[in-house]
Amino acid sequence: WVAAATSQQRRQLWLSTLDAMAKLHRVDVAAHFGYLTVSRWGMELDADAAAERVRQWREYTDWASDDDEPPPTLMHAWDVLLATRPPRPDVLSIGWGDAKLGNVMFRGFEVVALFDWELCGVGPAEEDLMNLLAVDAVLAEMFQVPRIDGFPSRDETVGVYEQLLGREMVGTNWWHVFALAKMAAEVHRILRQTRAVRGIPTDVDLETVNGVVPRLRRELESL
Repeated sequence: WVAAATSQQRRQLWLSTLDAMAKLHRVDVAAHFGYLTVSRWGMELDADAAAERVRQWREYTDWASDDDEPPPTLMHAWDVLLATRPPRPDVLSIGWGDAKLGNVMFRGFEVVALFDWELCGVGPAEEDLMNLLAVDAVLAEMFQVPRIDGFPSRDETVGVYEQLLGREMVGTNWWHVFALAKMAAEVHRILRQTRAVRGIPTDVDLETVNGVVPRLRRELESL
């Protein structure tokens, strides 16, 4: 139905998603959801958000690899991300954790619900916003199709979000690369499980079939 929509309808779908996310990110965590600071994907409200996320997802990568050596590209990515992390924004928010259009329910072209909260915690709004953009970009690349007409560009999306939050977004390129590394780690775990049920031969290097890794390698060079 998205492909069958007009360009203007798709634009409205995207902007409505941004509006719904901004409502989430404007919630006062301390006043209403303080327990999220100690959740698996939480952090203290004065934490260095980028450093905490790198630590959490490096640990995830180790766990996702079972007893094997973790993927070298991913471990290199965590090193680079840690060394180049941006300043923290003044305010941390509820972190959705899996911001993508596939986790949104629409009525027409307006958002009525956000789904999939397993990765919910505390983090900067930049993290969710750039995850939304990174998933969109990676899926287009993996399926070798142009990014769909009507969806605003990365720069325009960031500009709209700054207006919605009433502040400048911090370190957006860093958070975009982080989103790619996070996706690569998630896909690595899926590939490990697929191998376990003999869906992938044991002699296949999983990095070579991880569809996120090529873009991650390219974008790491921008940090």
